[in-house]
Amino acid sequence: ILLLRKNAILIGGSIYVVKNNFHLEGSAKIFKTVVIAGFLPMLTTVLVSINYRIDILLLNVMHVPFYDIGLYSTGVQLAEYAWMIPDIFKEVMMHKNARKDDLKHLFFSIRMANTGVLMFILVVVLFGKQILQLLFGSEFIGAYEITVLMFLAVPFMVYAKIIGTLFIANGKWNFYFGTLFLAVVFNIGLNFAFVPLWGTIGSALASVVSYALSGVIFLCWLLKHTQVKWHELIIVRGYDIKQI
Repeated sequence: ILLLRKNAILIGGSIYVVKNNFHLEGSAKIFKTVVIAGFLPMLTTVLVSINYRIDILLLNVMHVPFYDIGLYSTGVQLAEYAWMIPDIFKEVMMHKNARKDDLKHLFFSIRMANTGVLMFILVVVLFGKQILQLLFGSEFIGAYEITVLMFLAVPFMVYAKIIGTLFIANGKWNFYFGTLFLAVVFNIGLNFAFVPLWGTIGSALASVVSYALSGVIFLCWLLKHTQVKWHELIIVRGYDIKQI
């Protein structure tokens, strides 16, 4: 609620400033073109946000106990730290692909991100309970299984985030949007199917399948449209280390 209020204040203030200080110059046709061109990217951004947060909302709708939702949120929060790894390479590739499709660095970025994520997962599997106890207290050790499951989704996000820069840079928003929309639909549907059976574990599984769907679709597209082999996109190779 506080977050919504903060955003409402920011949006309201921005509208007030724009209303009193902004004067549109140029033809209405150009303005309409810009709005239409930006509409699908905006919806895509909304879909990404929905897919990240819809599971917690659905858990509330399905009357899952608040304690279990708290454990689930803790697992998601820890997994978000691993999301930063593909996000770093995503930002780099956005700039590189904006000029020209840089497949060499794209493949390198995927391998580097995957290696970092796999190391992150290994640490969580081995020391997850200790990390939870250190960061949140002993009451949250019960979030260990959820945390491990959510981390299993991150490798698929590497493919979705980094390969997705090709679609963004080349304006292929229809395919990008369609894939993410399908992932959101799967996430919602599987939550309704799995949560009554397995509770928050079911919601975590739904998220894993959702992220895996978009990641695998983007990976299949890349394999089809380039000469790279799937096993060349898993982990850092010797020549990558020399390049570093």
